[in-house]
Amino acid sequence: MNMDMSMDRGGGFLNDTPSFSEDKNLRRAQNIVPVMIGQIIRSSADFQIWEIPVRMLTFIGILRKVNESTTKITYDIEDETGVITTVRWLEVNKTIPEPTLEINTYVRVYGLLRDQNGVKQVFISKL
Repeated sequence: MNMDMSMDRGGGFLNDTPSFSEDKNLRRAQNIVPVMIGQIIRSSADFQIWEIPVRMLTFIGILRKVNESTTKITYDIEDETGVITTVRWLEVNKTIPEPTLEINTYVRVYGLLRDQNGVKQVFISKL
């Protein structure tokens, strides 16, 4: 009997061996990452923390300005590191009205970072 049995059998769909040769470009933070607005503003086109691209983020700031249109509501939110514009797209046949928010109150934003014509914005998932 040959005692030199390889641990790498390959080809199995139940192979639960972790792969350490992952391409860095494919790695992505799967959680909601807490950030400061200044980190978002200073970031490059691909927002990263510890060299891992971030998709969902959250931050707390003071609501400074609200602009409503027929398709979206934009909010300017400020913390001690900067100001950023956030966008909430309105649903077409929504029966529940959008909540009214007071200017100069704290809000927590959950959203996706987008770069629109060189300007960073956060598309709101939850406010």
